[in-house]
Amino acid sequence: MTRLRAARRAWTGAAVLVQLLAFVRGAQAQVRDTTVADTLRADTLAAVQDSAAPPPLLVELPVGKVATGLASGTWVWDREALLDEAAVSVTDLLARIPGIATFRSGVYLQPEAASVFGGGPSRLRVELNGFVLDPLATASLDLSTVELAALSEVRIERRADFLLIRLRTEAPRDARPYSRIEAGVGQPRANVFRGLLLAPRFLIGPIGLAVERVEVQGSARPQPADAFAGWVRWGLLSEARGIEFELRTDRINREPESPRPEELRRQDVVIRARNRFGAGLTAEVYFGRSSLKLDGLDAALPDSLRPHIDRSSDQVGVRAAFERGPALLEGAVRWRNGAGLPSWQTDLAASFGTDRLLVRADLDLEQWSGGPSASSVHAFAAAPITAGISAFGEFASGTSGAPPLRLDSIGSPHVFDRSVYRGGIEFERWGISTTGALVRVSTDSVAAFGLPGDTVASSTVGGSVTGWEATARIPVLGNWLAASGSWTTWFSGSRWTYLPASSGMASLLLNSSPLESDNLEFTGRFEFNRRGSMLAPPTMTGAAATQQPARMILNAYIEIRIIDVRIFGRFDDLAGQDVQDLPGLLVRGPRILYGVKWSFWN
Repeated sequence: MTRLRAARRAWTGAAVLVQLLAFVRGAQAQVRDTTVADTLRADTLAAVQDSAAPPPLLVELPVGKVATGLASGTWVWDREALLDEAAVSVTDLLARIPGIATFRSGVYLQPEAASVFGGGPSRLRVELNGFVLDPLATASLDLSTVELAALSEVRIERRADFLLIRLRTEAPRDARPYSRIEAGVGQPRANVFRGLLLAPRFLIGPIGLAVERVEVQGSARPQPADAFAGWVRWGLLSEARGIEFELRTDRINREPESPRPEELRRQDVVIRARNRFGAGLTAEVYFGRSSLKLDGLDAALPDSLRPHIDRSSDQVGVRAAFERGPALLEGAVRWRNGAGLPSWQTDLAASFGTDRLLVRADLDLEQWSGGPSASSVHAFAAAPITAGISAFGEFASGTSGAPPLRLDSIGSPHVFDRSVYRGGIEFERWGISTTGALVRVSTDSVAAFGLPGDTVASSTVGGSVTGWEATARIPVLGNWLAASGSWTTWFSGSRWTYLPASSGMASLLLNSSPLESDNLEFTGRFEFNRRGSMLAPPTMTGAAATQQPARMILNAYIEIRIIDVRIFGRFDDLAGQDVQDLPGLLVRGPRILYGVKWSFWN
């Protein structure tokens, strides 16, 4: 009965949004005369531009020619794309990328992780404007702790052997102050609030402020948790150089009924100085400190057996990029003193990109103080064969390390060997885009994420698999309705933990802007998401590894944008199939989140 009532609430919410959509469509004919308003707006903007120039931005390091999609393995959500999503965490974006498996231990605010081709935490890195958000409590960074309120761009690089999440935060880009509010409620009993303020001048330099508040109770199996995040970015900037201060702070309280009951507080402080030296050369030096306090709240355990962690890590880094024509050289050197983290980390990359050829090579080095070292190489190339058809290839090989798994002790890091070969064809013409590739992955072992219900072992045995992946996007009705899909499957070899036998998604995508002014826009997504069986790691109780059964869920998303106001509704697992990424951790469905986002120029 509980599930039936939840399903009725989800479909009722969908019906309300559909009725609102019909009402707005019926009002399309009532287009106001914008001549006077547009004239006033133009005069006002001209006056603003005359009286105050836009604030300078911190000079960016060159990124070279960037292609997006399955061939290059790069997906980008800019500010507008993020506003068109109803994501609660970065995991919601990762779940839409082929070849990436996401793992949730609850509805919202519970520990989350992700891997590419079963790579584990040693193959995952999250960067905030170049500063690495290191895991300080477990082997991997808990992705549910990455707030979205302050982000202007999420760039996900799914390399053959590595998953790199690059986060860029907001900065004032206009002479006028800008603010944005996002508010949503849903079932099972969830509340989301985000607020952002960007001001071009505050104590000489531009400033950005953001807060994020999420609260959830869960259903069927209670998972009460709440989180608060704050963010500040301020700098003294000019056109070619600048000094900037950035602070982010997070607090998550997962109450005793949660899969991992704990109170977690984290703070990251970064001071960076960046300079453009001319002739395409830009460099940055930064100093940052990450600190974390964690207190276990499991009432079934005495206080002496609950984890109590108080750790910090200093990080000093130098980054530089040199761009000359189609060529780009990039480099970064980082030093840390955090327990279990590499003392030195060096990343080098060289790329050459034109319309006829795209080539990139990467070298990554890690060294632990008094411990092991790791190194890996990566290469990618793509070139057109004939009109509309391109070929690409990718290779990666080497070792990488992961911090120890246990929360209450510091052990030696673990180093894992892995190699990946990938090659395929991309076709793009007549509005149709398709990509297919053969993939071979081999690894000696894989690190454990340390999620609730996960293994007590720091690693599990690896294997070797061969398979293929494909994506397609086909227009159905002009520019406003399209069908897309993706599929990844392994047809030979021995799989290991965190690697589904197959995964795929089929979607219908709606986008319509019926008014010439573009003040009204409809966006929708209706998708089937299937994950094949997966070998789950041995549980904390010591049971043997088990096969997680295949599952398929139905999701939907709809948004109505009226000028700068967005009304959205997100519907997950509409059929109530439930999701179980790891044994014993059901994420109940259906789930609904609906709300509004609106922006202001002051």
